[in-house]
This record gives sequence, structure tokens and C-alpha cells, in this order.
Amino acid sequence: AQQVAALLQAEPIDAIFVSPWLRAIQTAAPLAAAKGLKLHVDRCLGEYLLAEGGHFAEDPLPHLAYETRAAAADLPHVPATLLAEDIGSPFPPFPEEHQSALTRHKQALQRVFSTVGHPGDSGGTVLVVGHGATNDFAIHALCGEGKHPTGRYGKPGQEPLPPPPHVCVTTLVRRGSGWEVESYGRPTVTSGHINSSATTPKL
Repeated sequence: AQQVAALLQAEPIDAIFVSPWLRAIQTAAPLAAAKGLKLHVDRCLGEYLLAEGGHFAEDPLPHLAYETRAAAADLPHVPATLLAEDIGSPFPPFPEEHQSALTRHKQALQRVFSTVGHPGDSGGTVLVVGHGATNDFAIHALCGEGKHPTGRYGKPGQEPLPPPPHVCVTTLVRRGSGWEVESYGRPTVTSGHINSSATTPKL
């Protein structure tokens, strides 16, 4: 997390949105503290909730530390003062399929834009800290089908390719009326394994 903060410290980040999973919140916390920003938690930026294949036997979201903490309580290694007021994002369905996961990522990104400005505005950079699937679904949500550089999660039922590395940055840039992938899965740390990813849509 400290290496991520050091890497992105010079970036002109205007807002930070995170998955409700603790490892994603903890990854973003040092950078938020350094930049004087709050962490906006959106449940729809969380893990891909697949039940088949033994991924999850039950819905994990209600049991996350973010959901079970007392009001205004700190999280491990994350002071409550870094957490923005809960934006009331919905709990994704469980179990979920490809289309529902894509839909919730589209809805989460719309909440991002409504918080920091419309995606058609002239400038701004948002950091989204989530998971491997966050990279993929954000690309499909903003760029459209067939625009993913590796084809991950391109079509329902398609066998996904290996996930991007831990920890990595995917950068999406708005050009004209559309979005483009500037970089995908760029590693951000030299050692260790923090199971989260950062996606930075530049508004």
C-alpha cells in the first residue's frame, strides 16, 4: 500500500473510490491520507461473486469488516476519518452472472461521475481501487464490448484469461465522446502480494 501511495503521489487524483473489501480499502488508505482525500466505498466495485467452482459458498458482502463495523469505527489500519459518508450503493446479487456484474460496474461508474462530475466534463482523474475483475468490467462498461486488450470476460460463458498482476494499474482515458484503454494491468509494486487492483478513469 505504501508503494502504491508513493507511485501515485504525483498523479492529479481528484477522488478515490474503493471496493468494500478490506484489502482494497487498506491499499488506498495511505494515498488518500497523503492527498487529503476521502475513500468513497461502493459495493458494486467488489469481487466478481461467482458461486460455481467454489469461489464463494455464500454471499460474502454482509460479513465484510466494512459492513460489520460499528458506526464511525475505524477499520484495521484505516482510520474512520478517511472514510467518506456511505453513498448507499446496493448489494450486488448473489450469486451473479456476467451480465449482472457488468451492469453493477456500469452503475458504480455512473455514481463516480455523479459525485465528481459528468464524464463529459473537461478534466479530472478518479482512482478506483478494486480487484482483478474491476479492470475488466470497467473496460467493458466504458469502452464497450470487444475493446478489451486481452478479451477477458468478453462474452458470457467465455473462459477468462489469467488475471492481471497483483497490484496493477489500468488507465482508461476519455477522448472525444468515447473511452480508450491507455494501459492495462501495469504492475505497481516490486514485491509482496496485495490482492487488489486500481483502475483510473480520467474524466
